[in-house]
Amino acid sequence: MALDWMNFDYTAHGGQGHSDGGGFGKADLNEMLRLNYTPNQIKILANLAPSQGVKVYKPVQKYAESVAKPPWMYGKYGDAAFGMADVKAAQKMPGVSYQTIKDYAKFATDQGIGVHQGAKDWLTNNDPVKLGANKTPLIAPTYDSTQVGDPGLGIKDIDKMQSQGFTPAQIRIATNTASDKGVKVHSGASDWVKENTEKLPWQYGAHGGTDFGMKDVKAAEATPGVNYQTIKDYADFATETGIGVAPKAKDWIANNDPVKLGADKSPGGDWTTFDYDAVGGPGIGVKDIDKMQSEGYSAPQIRILSNTASDKGVKVHSGASDWVKENTEKPPWQYGAHGAEHFGIADIDAALSQGADYNTIKGYADFATETGIGVGSTAGGWIANNDPAVLGANKTPPMPEIPDIKFPGTQTGAHNVSGYNALGIRSPRPEGWDLNTGGTTAAFGRKKKPKDTVNALSINPLT
Repeated sequence: MALDWMNFDYTAHGGQGHSDGGGFGKADLNEMLRLNYTPNQIKILANLAPSQGVKVYKPVQKYAESVAKPPWMYGKYGDAAFGMADVKAAQKMPGVSYQTIKDYAKFATDQGIGVHQGAKDWLTNNDPVKLGANKTPLIAPTYDSTQVGDPGLGIKDIDKMQSQGFTPAQIRIATNTASDKGVKVHSGASDWVKENTEKLPWQYGAHGGTDFGMKDVKAAEATPGVNYQTIKDYADFATETGIGVAPKAKDWIANNDPVKLGADKSPGGDWTTFDYDAVGGPGIGVKDIDKMQSEGYSAPQIRILSNTASDKGVKVHSGASDWVKENTEKPPWQYGAHGAEHFGIADIDAALSQGADYNTIKGYADFATETGIGVGSTAGGWIANNDPAVLGANKTPPMPEIPDIKFPGTQTGAHNVSGYNALGIRSPRPEGWDLNTGGTTAAFGRKKKPKDTVNALSINPLT
């Protein structure tokens, strides 16, 4: 239907009550419905008809009144479609932003009212988010709220801020701190902030300037549950969103990292005597963990102190508990659960009762040494004196038992010992022939042919 819907001929259907035979009556309404006019199109034409000298009859009036009021006065500025005259009129109205005007145009499109090309071009070229997209976010910006719209901070000011590259976080801070500067924040701006920004991690602007400075650092340090990492996160957020970080705050962050401060330190053998009341409130909190790290405590040491604190009547706050869960690993043994926090003889007794062997126990002790937990002198002595390798180093292993194997005989005369002859050479014989006492008949299975000794020795008689 495009924009032709506005050119309806009221004289073609009934001609009631008009000087030229026209009028907007029941027959015209039926024809519009037949032609698929939308309810809003019919309502707009009914509103425009009197200004065009066309009488609107009761059936049409009743129908128009039943249609919900549209968001904009379509047809009041120019023709019935949404055009530049509507845009300019909307811009002058308090509380109307670019997004509001865009919504008016969208409604006109959805309901078949139509949008003129000029208004379409304006919407394309004036999106404040796009206008500010390629601009470098201002650091700790100051905004003049009298630039556009009424005095105070309104929805038109937010459009202006966005077009200048202000981030949502910066806009939120500007509205949060406006009252401190005597600037009124109008409801449209307040509603926009609620709908289009998220709660910030810190009260930027509540302590000094709108950027993150040393006053913010001091205020954060005094806040329960806030440690170095939290303050660093506040500063990182300020950098990423254009809020900005003051030079002194940057220096503080660079010089107060507890991990770096404790990198070359060790709490020594008395590490279990940490003063939990030295920083923050009573108990173990994240501020105590910062202090431990700055003094060179290892992650396993901090975990053990957290695990054993309740046994000493020391409360572990949720922040410290969360830190332990996120930043430490479960150790190989329950250090501190059997006597003192270091690895002692009570731990060895407990490990032995659980079936641990020497190497496993030594592994527990090695871990304690490597992570600063420490090994008690008695436990150290046990490990030194119970090493299986050391215990067996000076012992001669027993000779293996040689079985008494009886071998066949090997020589004439006495029986052989263990089947060997005097020279150690095994001389096996057939079974049952261990001595050569059976003669040749037994040995070879045949008898010697007897010599004819009589004839051989006979002397021829003298003749």
